[in-house]
Amino acid sequence: MFDRVFLHIGWPKTGTTALQAALFDARESLLLQGIVCPAFTHNGGYRDCNASRFFIEHILQPEAPRRQKHFEENRIAFEETLRAPGHTLVLSGEGMFSWGSAEWSRFLAWGKARQVWGAQTTFEVLCVTREAMDWLNKLLIQKRIDAGPVTDLAAFSDQIQSHLIHSASSLRAHFSPDRLHYVRYADISADLPGHFWSWIGAVSPPAASTQNPSIRYEL
Repeated sequence: MFDRVFLHIGWPKTGTTALQAALFDARESLLLQGIVCPAFTHNGGYRDCNASRFFIEHILQPEAPRRQKHFEENRIAFEETLRAPGHTLVLSGEGMFSWGSAEWSRFLAWGKARQVWGAQTTFEVLCVTREAMDWLNKLLIQKRIDAGPVTDLAAFSDQIQSHLIHSASSLRAHFSPDRLHYVRYADISADLPGHFWSWIGAVSPPAASTQNPSIRYEL
């Protein structure tokens, strides 16, 4: 059972992919400091520390018939990781940003039932934010790539705004305000991993260990 759990939940388009790649590269260094950071294998074979899909498949939608082919592999690896000698657990997943109160309740109950955390565990939640128009522009670019042009900008903007309000309300229902940390992406983008190590109380690993090719997908 961990004494502290750090949850990095995005937002999307705030360097999450780069940070999850850096966490993956720094796992051994962090473990020597008592900090456990589970890694996951994704369809396509690449690995990082993005826990989003794992939690969807194992906690939120365990009955779903369609799972990625590494489902069982990730389950076993995650359970082995939790047995590592550490006092702090770090979980990163931008998919958690969109969870509502019901999803957070299931997640917290799941961890408690498996003795990943308990009543004395301290949670810290990090949300990296972005200026509204800058973030919206990044989302629009990605949406054009994935699903064609956005024809109703106002409706899309309203949808995102509603999503953000819902997310913030759900977090406040489960975590005290002093455990919710909101940081502007513009303030930390120059050294995202370095700021993250400081947040979790870790000594920065050697610079070479954070040079993961996955970093090219975000920033």
